[in-house]
Amino acid sequence: MRKIVLSFVVLVLVWGTSGVSLQNELGTWSSAAEMPTARKQITNSVINVDDSVYVLGGVTSEGTITDAVDIYDPQTNTWRNGTPMPLSLWRTMVAHLDGKIYVIGGYQSTTRFPFNPSNRVFEYDLSNDTWTEKATLPGPRGMGAAVVLNGRIHLLAGAFTTALRTHLIYDPVEDRWSDGPPLNNARSGLGAGVIDGKIYATGGYILGNGVVSQKTAEVFDPETNEWASLPDMPDTRHGISAAVVDGKLYVFGGLPVAVSTRTFVFDPASETWTELADMPTGLTMAGAAAVEDSIYVMGGGPSGLGRTDGVNLNQVFTPPSN
Repeated sequence: MRKIVLSFVVLVLVWGTSGVSLQNELGTWSSAAEMPTARKQITNSVINVDDSVYVLGGVTSEGTITDAVDIYDPQTNTWRNGTPMPLSLWRTMVAHLDGKIYVIGGYQSTTRFPFNPSNRVFEYDLSNDTWTEKATLPGPRGMGAAVVLNGRIHLLAGAFTTALRTHLIYDPVEDRWSDGPPLNNARSGLGAGVIDGKIYATGGYILGNGVVSQKTAEVFDPETNEWASLPDMPDTRHGISAAVVDGKLYVFGGLPVAVSTRTFVFDPASETWTELADMPTGLTMAGAAAVEDSIYVMGGGPSGLGRTDGVNLNQVFTPPSN
């Protein structure tokens, strides 16, 4: 009898060790305090500033475009309200630079595409809690991505009457926009991030006989001033959430047909994509921000392109430890 019990204990220990190993390889998911306002259409509108997560604009579960700014503190697992934006916007693009949040473009209507896109740019100075309007974009757009590289904001792609390849660069000192090299592939609803001084962009959609999801990926090297193609994502996706941790680009959720629960990570060192642990709840048009070693995937919706299904979920992904 003793021999049987001992064998069982050994089996449990081996199984337990294997389970932990699997978690380390795939990452883990947990939940944090829910957002005060359920909202969707916040892809690239969620950002980490000084280890707090800011959620700006979007569409509420009632279908109303909001100017709300909600701020999450991971240390206390609590939310507070920020000063509302000057304009209610959804699918806007945000970036953080030198203590200021920049809100760029976005849509002002939900009734009919192209949703009355904006060319306005607002600067939120966190030191004095004030909003200031800055130089307008060369043309209106929404659903692009904004990243910061070498003290400037790079605005990537998006859509006006069609998906764009444009690459605009904002100099905050001169308050001026200029043209950068266009992306190789037009895309809207993309994911993007900066790793080791280069910009990575992936996924999104084009408009051709409907919404056509993309899986192409590319990288911008400021030293060559060129975009280069990378291996495709494992499947086509738009409305994705993306964030960078430890030199890797993580991509969550999105479409093309059914809302995805899949999680991918791109490693620039090996130029490879790897699939990780599925999201507990698949979402599209959510936002994501990395704080230290965790990625907070917030809001979004479970039913594709709908604009009245926003949720207040705050799903937390801890990447693999190796």
